[in-house]
Amino acid sequence: MRTLMLMLTAMALVGCTAQPLPRHAQFNQEEYTSYGGFGTGIIDGEAFLTTRGGDVKKAAAGNKVFLNPVTAYSTEWFERQIIGGQLLREPDPREFRYHHETVADSDGRFAFENLTLGDYYLACAISWEVPDGYGHTSVMGGWAYAKVRLKAGEHKKVVLTR
Repeated sequence: MRTLMLMLTAMALVGCTAQPLPRHAQFNQEEYTSYGGFGTGIIDGEAFLTTRGGDVKKAAAGNKVFLNPVTAYSTEWFERQIIGGQLLREPDPREFRYHHETVADSDGRFAFENLTLGDYYLACAISWEVPDGYGHTSVMGGWAYAKVRLKAGEHKKVVLTR
């Protein structure tokens, strides 16, 4: 009987996990064509969040920074998942050819090189722990993000925050 109760409890908890939502936008290869290959543009900067009290949290150290070309497909990801907090299903595998990622250094700095001109979304998840006063900690944070327009050969400095 105890085993049955444990199994039923486990099954109920599995039903409580967030299921990835379907994507509405379709991957359109034509929108990505100008982002293929190598360019001479550079986007670099730093990622951080600020607490309600005004403290700067440079907790991006060691975290991935994502760079995606702006298309209808990536706009859905940016608006629904990064800004809206909705978990979306895995992207179309063709999108990975144009998706870039790097890791922020100990100061939250990052760089992307050899980029073609165009518009890009940048995003980095940042989190830190806060003591709750009862011997435990709570995780705080969120996404730092920006939309950037890069000209041919430009070196663009960006601050990712919210």
